Amino acid sequence: AVGEEKEFSSEAFGPRTDERVVEVPRDRLPEDAAPGVELELQGPQGPMRAVLQSLGEETAMLDFNHPLAGVPTSIWMRVQKIEAAPALEVETTSPGDGRTFPKPGDKLTMHYTRTL
Repeated sequence: AVGEEKEFSSEAFGPRTDERVVEVPRDRLPEDAAPGVELELQGPQGPMRAVLQSLGEETAMLDFNHPLAGVPTSIWMRVQKIEAAPALEVETTSPGDGRTFPKPGDKLTMHYTRTL
């Protein structure tokens, strides 16, 4: 209902985990890398962000945890107004054959356009 208020508290960015802190060979890092610097590295599924924790002679420790992981987060909200949901429009650019469907692991391309 309009005016309704709610507060949510959680670790919205997940817990900090030791498994996301990894040791890598130093020669895989940029020459000017220094502890505390945020690096963007190419991962198997695209770019990944890590913070360089420490730098040794031959290895370095990278922290792939989200910067806010483990930090308690509180969100407060109030319903300002309620509107009817817009009609859903589906446009099929290349129809399937009705017999075969994607399987887990298949790569799909979908385009979703909506104004938030």
